[in-house]
Amino acid sequence: MTLTAVLPADLSVSVAASKTAATVGDKVTVSVNVSNSGPGAATNVNLTDSFPDNLLVSSLSISQGACTTAPGNITCAIGTLTTKANVSLSYVVTVQEAGVFAINLHVASDTPEIVTTNNDASVTVTVNSPPDFTLSPASTSLSVQRGGQVSDVFTFQAQGGFSGTISLGCSVSGSSPMPTCGISPTSVSPANSATLTVNAAGLAAALPLPPFEQAGRLYAAWLPLGLMGCVAATGLDKKRRRLWALYLLMLVATILPAACGGGGSVTKTHAQNYAVTVTATSGAIQHSTPITVTVQ
Repeated sequence: MTLTAVLPADLSVSVAASKTAATVGDKVTVSVNVSNSGPGAATNVNLTDSFPDNLLVSSLSISQGACTTAPGNITCAIGTLTTKANVSLSYVVTVQEAGVFAINLHVASDTPEIVTTNNDASVTVTVNSPPDFTLSPASTSLSVQRGGQVSDVFTFQAQGGFSGTISLGCSVSGSSPMPTCGISPTSVSPANSATLTVNAAGLAAALPLPPFEQAGRLYAAWLPLGLMGCVAATGLDKKRRRLWALYLLMLVATILPAACGGGGSVTKTHAQNYAVTVTATSGAIQHSTPITVTVQ
């Protein structure tokens, strides 16, 4: 009986990424190569590839065997790999979050190997946030007296290597009449600040009374006069009519000043709320922040 010696294999795996520094949303092509340096063939060769769950895999292809994918994992059944043979695997990952991500691979077979230190490989991809900026108000709620003005300071912070110029604007919404707004300067660079000014000089110091309240005062003023007419039309004797008329005149003298506002203005003030929106734009990037302004 003749025994046939099983020659050992020597599997190795290597990996490369099309870019190792990426931005959120980028697509990175991963290229993998599995080879057998012999001297014997490797049987039942399997390749496992692990990576973070948030890397989306697409466009996967392999030159020999078949692969299955799951979140964070690719498993490929390559089969027999003869000496000096190799298999190539490629796929595309889409990065969705900032961070440092490692792609780790391991190859193994049923055949004893000369060395196993080359059965593993990895590549690291650093993913940065896309260029952006933040705007932060010192306060999101302001109060101002009629005829006065109030200000708020906005600061800006760069993210993801942003270095552009930020254009600024503001708008006011609410019931008329409305205060006005302005922002200075109208453009800034990151780490600078801008001042929002809300001016209530155009608002009257007092607001008209509601129509129903004005009408009520007029009715109160005319009521005693109407009663005087009724007294005049009654059958009272002349002396009694004069006495009643005197009483009613005194009543008119008491009610009329109050009905007309006590001799002062027929207007009163009440607080009004307005929404001031500050908008910051740089190219396709735009952010806005609402500020509540109360005019007393």
